[in-house]
Amino acid sequence: MGCQCTNTGNEKMINIDNIINDDDPNSAIISSFPVSDYTKKVFKLINKIRENPTSFSSVIENSVQYITSEKGRLIFSHKLKVALHRGIEAFQEAAEELRNTQPMSQLSFKDDIVIECPEDENSLKDVNIFKEKVLQKKEKCEIDAYFKDALKEPEISVLLMIIDDAEKNSGKKRHAILNKDLKFIGISSANVGNIFCAYLTFSK
Repeated sequence: MGCQCTNTGNEKMINIDNIINDDDPNSAIISSFPVSDYTKKVFKLINKIRENPTSFSSVIENSVQYITSEKGRLIFSHKLKVALHRGIEAFQEAAEELRNTQPMSQLSFKDDIVIECPEDENSLKDVNIFKEKVLQKKEKCEIDAYFKDALKEPEISVLLMIIDDAEKNSGKKRHAILNKDLKFIGISSANVGNIFCAYLTFSK
């Protein structure tokens, strides 16, 4: 059974495509380095979700409509196609957690915990490279949560981070984003050859 989204008719319907259209000067990144458009949008979106988790639950519920099946596999299909594992169950789980999460403070951008993406595809494809980079960074500063992403569309990227329908460690990304004890975030993103790379790190 799919998620049902309720709307009184007096509320503005929020969906994936319009959630970050509103200008919010409080969400500006303060960084010593140039940051990409992806980084700016992901940073802003994550902070909007932290400030009002309940409102984003309806975005997830509305997004169930984009779940399709191709050749026996579940696919999220909106602007791009992403393989899913549990499908509707994962969407419902994420929406429920958001409804039960209290608003929290925005994250501040912290240059010191940013981990740069590799410069070549072979390094990017090596599953150990990111872990090695995290360990190296931890020698210099505190990192309490981290993960990587490969979706270039910021809105879809953050939506699926929150749903986090992963085969292993499902919910890890969502729990980092919704952890009220975490105060700082670092985001790097780059096109590495023909592959998009994004690294996200968090600290207290």
